[in-house]
Amino acid sequence: MRDYFKIALQYCHDVRSGVRTAGQLEKFAVKRFLNDLNRSGIPLGSGDEELEKLLTSLKVGTKPPDINFEFKFDVERAQHACFFIETCPHVEGELARLKRDGTRHLLVMSPWQVFVTVNIFGWVNYEGLRRFTYVYLEVAKKNGKTTWLAAVGLYMGFIDGEPGANVYAAATTRDQANILFGAAKTMVAYSPKMQERFGITKQEYSIFQTTTNSSFKALSQDRDGSKDGYNVHCGLIDELHAHKDSGMYDIVSNGIASRTQPLLFAITTAGKDTTSVCYRERKVVVAILKGEATHERYFGMIFCLDKGDDWKNPKNWPKANPNYGISVKPEYLQGMADKCKISPSNEAIFRQKHLNEWVGAVDGWLAESVVSNCEVEVSYKKFKGVVGFGGYDLASRLDLASWVEMRPDFEDGKIIWYVFAHSYINERVMESTEAINGEMRPDDYPVWRDEGWLIETPGASTDFNRIKEDILEHHNDYPFYEVGHDPYHAEQVTADLLDAGLNVIEVPQRTEYLNPAMRWIEVLIAENRIRFCGDPVLKWCILNVVVKEDAKECIFPRKISRAKKIDAAVGMIIAASRAMYWDKEEVFELVPGEENGNFDDFLSGMIKVSRR
Repeated sequence: MRDYFKIALQYCHDVRSGVRTAGQLEKFAVKRFLNDLNRSGIPLGSGDEELEKLLTSLKVGTKPPDINFEFKFDVERAQHACFFIETCPHVEGELARLKRDGTRHLLVMSPWQVFVTVNIFGWVNYEGLRRFTYVYLEVAKKNGKTTWLAAVGLYMGFIDGEPGANVYAAATTRDQANILFGAAKTMVAYSPKMQERFGITKQEYSIFQTTTNSSFKALSQDRDGSKDGYNVHCGLIDELHAHKDSGMYDIVSNGIASRTQPLLFAITTAGKDTTSVCYRERKVVVAILKGEATHERYFGMIFCLDKGDDWKNPKNWPKANPNYGISVKPEYLQGMADKCKISPSNEAIFRQKHLNEWVGAVDGWLAESVVSNCEVEVSYKKFKGVVGFGGYDLASRLDLASWVEMRPDFEDGKIIWYVFAHSYINERVMESTEAINGEMRPDDYPVWRDEGWLIETPGASTDFNRIKEDILEHHNDYPFYEVGHDPYHAEQVTADLLDAGLNVIEVPQRTEYLNPAMRWIEVLIAENRIRFCGDPVLKWCILNVVVKEDAKECIFPRKISRAKKIDAAVGMIIAASRAMYWDKEEVFELVPGEENGNFDDFLSGMIKVSRR
């Protein structure tokens, strides 16, 4: 039997020393584990010189324990779970073939899998109950996660000692759920000794253990999504990013409530939708790993590139692929990367599935990592008295209504543009729990409202008068030189703003007007001269924008679907369509109310920017 605790510690050593090329979030997970070992007061002096050397090099056992820490690390419990998993046979690929002697190839966990497993099963409270209830693991494809997860499910169902342990492989569709459940069922079929030793029987739709009345089944939203009341000991959710809403996650989460040491284990690659339940859980885990939040019952690990990493550089690929060189072949990834040179959509797929990057839509305008790299935390109040440019895109019923401002600043010898958005939705949409015209309200709307990012107006239609008053009040302290607008739905607001003395310019929603602004924003990003100021509504809208180049290589903002709003992004593009002609030092000398340039100036500027 291998010493799994020692393997986990060696993995920690390799991550910290740089032997393994690890991303920052992976390093944070290792740091959390080592800190918790210190907090628990894990003893030295075991007599195992190699183990003591590892612990000493990792500075474990060198600090007094935290008497308020409620958990301890049980090496035997961790060893027990890991040992069982490695008695399970391979069920896919070359290793699923019989050996020459007729026996099966058994699973051999990679160091990172051992690390995760000992964390899940080794940490217990002083009553001996497992510490971690929730697990979120994000890793690129082909890293051996599904087979390993199936073995974890078998352990939880039939080895854990829980009476009536109901284990579910949960997914959006029965076909997806059956991938994980099918792997577990095949493991049992390939293991007569397992069947005999633990009294496990394989049936068409379940795996069952009579002595404990425990079962392992598939659970899917398309077949079982309307049901509730499941008594769940272990819920395994494979590819959480594919879940369109939180329905299945909530069913499993609610189902574990009555258990003493349940486990909800979600494993996934990166997705596209930053309002999804997957991204919601990802944000929780990132906050825990960074030390910005505390959740002692939640274990999380994310394998991904760091901000600023060159995704084209193979040296960075192991960060998202801990099985790099094992189940993930370098030549395979290089071949996939080479395809990106042929088609931009291949790049998005490669970065999402193989580099575990949240890239937005496949035909998305800007990748999530690109937007995140431009994000800063700064208040618009910094720009009091600074003349800027605005743009608004209004909708009254189901879409957002947004006005966006771009304010210039001068930093390190160059102009930096700061983007602030103000978005509105009506009460009817905000309070709806059912679909309106076939469209469900995003789960994040109430959260964004409570955090101040999304303004709710009374009634069934968004209050344009409120928007007009907000723009005028804002203009008093944060003046606009020009405000662009989409003429649709905007007649009265535009008339009122003109009457109040604002320079309001119509920006028709056509490619010849919006393409130059979008290309200019791309230039700003490339030159690191644009800042998105922490607004999740704006970020969501930007990531929802999809584009396709026409024959002239021009682009136009479009939606992924009706539910994926882009209004704040369009407002930004409209604002940019005015600001781009003043991307020069003279912008700091502008005075609100000055005469605007003529149409010839506009066209010449547009042509100039579109050719950059």
